Amino acid sequence: MYKTIEKVLIEYVFTMLKGNAKVKGRVCERLGGDATVKYSWTVSHYYRLNEAAAAVIKPEKTECPTREEAERLLYAYIRAYTGVGVEANTDY
Repeated sequence: MYKTIEKVLIEYVFTMLKGNAKVKGRVCERLGGDATVKYSWTVSHYYRLNEAAAAVIKPEKTECPTREEAERLLYAYIRAYTGVGVEANTDY
């Protein structure tokens, strides 16, 4: 038996300017459960703000009440992507 189920609504592949790397991002809809956190977003790779940063930046808010907000937060994360100190998201 599963705890939750999510449906992938859309998946993007972003080709980054630095290193021509590809980063995937997706927006999902949670089926059933708490309707206030019906949508979520995630990325395939995290990044560091700069070379001196101690750790990668992992988004704090990935669950959203609307699909539009989830897409907006995904795009905001990708726009800020530096390509420095990239680390794969093992939960993607």
